[in-house]
Amino acid sequence: MTLAIGEGLCGIALFFIALPILQFIPCDAENLCVNGKVSDMTQVYRDFAANPILIAYAVGSCFFSTLMFVSMMSTLKYGSATQKVMTNLMRPLLIWVFFMSVNIQDIETGEYV
Repeated sequence: MTLAIGEGLCGIALFFIALPILQFIPCDAENLCVNGKVSDMTQVYRDFAANPILIAYAVGSCFFSTLMFVSMMSTLKYGSATQKVMTNLMRPLLIWVFFMSVNIQDIETGEYV
């Protein structure tokens, strides 16, 4: 339980401390930066407003990440560390299968459907 609390607090600290600081750091590398900043959270909210399905994806991502974490902790409690590692390795596979089955981006044009 302590691990879960520590992991959650680190995520909250990154969201409320690091991201606002990164908003004000200028950046000129196009591959690395968004709108001339290291992180542009206002653009995220604009994207959410322009495409509401992204909100569902974000909420679903939080829900399924929590579900995976609970399943890994339950596996560790009742099973072994090896089984927890296998559960953790299944996450990218599940994400890959989901995005292969749901068409959210046209591959030829790069535009979101």
